[in-house]
Amino acid sequence: MTVERKLFILLSLIASGLVLSSCVIKDLKDDLDTAVQEFGYFKGQATAPDAGSDVLIGLFKLDKDGLSVANMRTVNSGETFYMLVPNADYTVVAFSDSNGDLAYQSGEPAARIDDPDINWFKDMQLEGRIDHEALRIQQIELTDAITLEQNLDLSLAALRTESRAADNFLRIVSWDDDKFSAENSTRSLWEPTWFQKEFGYGLYVLKEFDPAKKSILLVHGVLDSPPVFETLADTIPDEYQLLLFH
Repeated sequence: MTVERKLFILLSLIASGLVLSSCVIKDLKDDLDTAVQEFGYFKGQATAPDAGSDVLIGLFKLDKDGLSVANMRTVNSGETFYMLVPNADYTVVAFSDSNGDLAYQSGEPAARIDDPDINWFKDMQLEGRIDHEALRIQQIELTDAITLEQNLDLSLAALRTESRAADNFLRIVSWDDDKFSAENSTRSLWEPTWFQKEFGYGLYVLKEFDPAKKSILLVHGVLDSPPVFETLADTIPDEYQLLLFH
């Protein structure tokens, strides 16, 4: 092979790599542009009269079927928290979990805020990293004077059956699930908004989840997915169950 031929092949490979890189970067830019138009941060701080109890915060999305849980947090009174949320109409419901059962009972200090203040990315002048300290904060004052009308249950059992998160929460999967493919793993890095809409992120199991059994949580790295642990899983004793974070 002549020197000229070798140089031509080398330059072709470099050019192909540059084209591929530019396409990938464009995909990421397009995806980020979508995120700027469709997402925002909800920053909140809940204050409860009984500071010793956990405060449960539920962010509910209003759709044609009524209110459904979009996100939730368990926080301490006075603690600042954040939620990344897609564009929608929301209602915030919070209560002080005095008896620790993760469900609201009449008499527990509570609060409800319709149309809460959300920091939408499209309304910001984004030129770099978001300054979390500068985000507007929604104050949530819990009081004994408010009685919530809805049956509010944020326990694990309820969330597994009643929320959209149940689709990807402790659901049984196999190692060859389509969402774990190499192609989708790559797209999840460069097009995270697409991946969230197409599959969503989740916590999966290989067998029916047993609350009484010891668990091992497996978390993969960048450009990877749970099947990277398949060989390792064969060496783990049956007394443990595997939780696959994706």
